[in-house]
Amino acid sequence: VQVKRYTFAEVTADGPGLYESIVQEAVTLGADAMLGCDFKDGGTTVARILGSSGHYLKALWLTVAPAHTDFMTALNEKASEHTLSAGQWHPALAYADPFHGTASEYSAAFQQAYGHLPSYVGAGASATSFSLATAIKEAFEGCTFLRQDLDADSLLFNASAIECGGLSGGAAGTGYERVWDTLVKQTLDTFFGEIVFDRFRRNVAKDPITTQVQSGVIEAVLPLEFANKRIVMPHGQIASLAAEDDDDDIGSLKEGEFVAVVVVVVGSVLVACLGAVVFLLWRFKLQKSDEMDDHLIISPEELHVVNEPVQRWDGSWESGKAMYKNALVALEPLPNIKLQSFSEPNPSRYLTDMAIGPSSYTLDDSTLLDVEGSSAAGVPRTDTGITESPMNCSPKNSDFHEVLPPEVSV
Repeated sequence: VQVKRYTFAEVTADGPGLYESIVQEAVTLGADAMLGCDFKDGGTTVARILGSSGHYLKALWLTVAPAHTDFMTALNEKASEHTLSAGQWHPALAYADPFHGTASEYSAAFQQAYGHLPSYVGAGASATSFSLATAIKEAFEGCTFLRQDLDADSLLFNASAIECGGLSGGAAGTGYERVWDTLVKQTLDTFFGEIVFDRFRRNVAKDPITTQVQSGVIEAVLPLEFANKRIVMPHGQIASLAAEDDDDDIGSLKEGEFVAVVVVVVGSVLVACLGAVVFLLWRFKLQKSDEMDDHLIISPEELHVVNEPVQRWDGSWESGKAMYKNALVALEPLPNIKLQSFSEPNPSRYLTDMAIGPSSYTLDDSTLLDVEGSSAAGVPRTDTGITESPMNCSPKNSDFHEVLPPEVSV
């Protein structure tokens, strides 16, 4: 990006010579685009020099000049075509309000009344009047006028002339203060655009538009949601020259070859992505399985019983408590389980059923326990000699059993 700065004094002293040097420098550098911030005469001169040189940039954006209709008449069609600019408003924008109608309807009414199309200055003045009228209407809704002969000064500055509810700050205020308060909070759609004022009294809701000369007419091309024409980029002359040289080659490949390469590459990427997803799912399941093993198999030394489960008078059990890896867990009897002795007892671990949270089971000759994060249990053993006697939570390393519950709670 090259930046060329110049002053009004330099323009006055050299005039066209300065602009010719700027254009020549851009051509020499092989610039793709030029953005010029100048007044109407300067922008028109730059476009004229570029047009006469026969050199077309991919984009030419100028302030002020291309927004005026006489920009096209002062230049030939090739020099002005597809030149971009910025503006506050355009008659074809898709804005509207209940009073003026659409932007195009306002523009037609303005032309009928005054004989020419409105500029953004005239349109902005009309939108300002609509905004103020709306604020005045809303400011005095629900007010009682104590005098019938109120003039504008009394309405706005004599607080005793009207009776109204409090403002946002609580005070009744003068009419002027009420209008001010309404404007501060105003959100209004108009044919000119949306109006919302910030604390500096600036309308921060309205976006400027980008215009482009197309077939000798100034069209709105950005923002897209309000544009009436699509933007042409790059410059139409560049695009037409490229089309003449187009022989359906894409780089060094023919069009068909290029399509085949794209299909192969995209297919390979999709297969690789699918393989990666399958691998991650497998790893995830394997990791979950490892986590289950970590919870299902514990050493008796890791469980410190605080108090054992207690059987209530109705046969139900009150949970006991134990410490497992610095976590307080509950002990409850497990109903409906099958017990199978190990053929070769392993005193280093217990096999257990699991619910969410830290979980383990400890067994001895009289007790089977389930340890969970929130609840737990023990079951009278009938087929292996476990009785319904008070529970002993001190497991014996000489007697271990595999727990095979009918289902696993999660």
